[in-house]
Amino acid sequence: MVLLLTIVAYHRSNKMIEPILYMVRAFKRLSEGDFSTRLKVDARDERRMVADAFNTMAYQLEDRIRIRQALEVAKEVQQNFLPRMDLRFPGFDIAARIQFCDETGGDYIDLIPLGNQKLGIVVSDVTGHGVGAALLMATARALVRGCYGESGSLTDMMNSVNRKLAADIGETGRFMTLFFLEIDRTCRSLQWIRAGHDPAWLLTGTPTSLTLLDGPGIALGVNDQYVFTAKSFSSLSPGDLVIIGTDGIWETIGPNNALFGKKRLEDLIAQNTWRPAEEICDEVLKALNDFRGDIKQQDDVSLVVIKVQPESV
Repeated sequence: MVLLLTIVAYHRSNKMIEPILYMVRAFKRLSEGDFSTRLKVDARDERRMVADAFNTMAYQLEDRIRIRQALEVAKEVQQNFLPRMDLRFPGFDIAARIQFCDETGGDYIDLIPLGNQKLGIVVSDVTGHGVGAALLMATARALVRGCYGESGSLTDMMNSVNRKLAADIGETGRFMTLFFLEIDRTCRSLQWIRAGHDPAWLLTGTPTSLTLLDGPGIALGVNDQYVFTAKSFSSLSPGDLVIIGTDGIWETIGPNNALFGKKRLEDLIAQNTWRPAEEICDEVLKALNDFRGDIKQQDDVSLVVIKVQPESV
């Protein structure tokens, strides 16, 4: 009788354990990357509920892995869009930094040489961030690079980019702000167009005097009939600084929902005018990260610093 009971108990325990072992093997295959794994359970009890949950999880996990892989590719492509900072432009010390809050972002920085005399500098901010913003950024980059130097004046270039971008954006509701600065190293002068972007800063003299590089202009893609206007500054001197950034800097959120603010940025730049452009960029990013602390970065951060050097440098 004891032997018979032992045999019955053994068979029953095997019958109960086998579905669990089957599920364990399925979880192991899934953890090893076999996303085709599915549980097939004919029972109508809790085991069926577990199987249905597993199958749903496997499908969603596979989908998320594919999205993650696509984002990694998009990140790599976008990183290749960033300008090479070993570009030498005699008479000017130039540095740029960009810090995305997601794998991909909508901020856009570019340095576009026009012969040996002129350099175009672009700082732009697309609404939102992520893949959609990155795609619009890539489109704008191609348009600006294609039109700069081919459309005559800066105003012609910006008007052409705006018309083409508005046609691409259509009724999506997206738009982008852009600040385009052109440096003429022979005349040591600046010319710029502000397409809805915050003004850049020009710091000159000792003691430091701050001037906003402002001017009229709406965001790109909003109105294809808008006519942009360029402004200029023609008396640069050694030591002068131009700072161009995106709102991810001054809208950085710190403790108690406090904002970093433009005044804090202006003071920080004024205290570091003696540094090279690269060190000024690093000081700003360090100050932002310290101010934010453990709070997650909410927006992309982009910064370009241009420092005028003596003509012999």
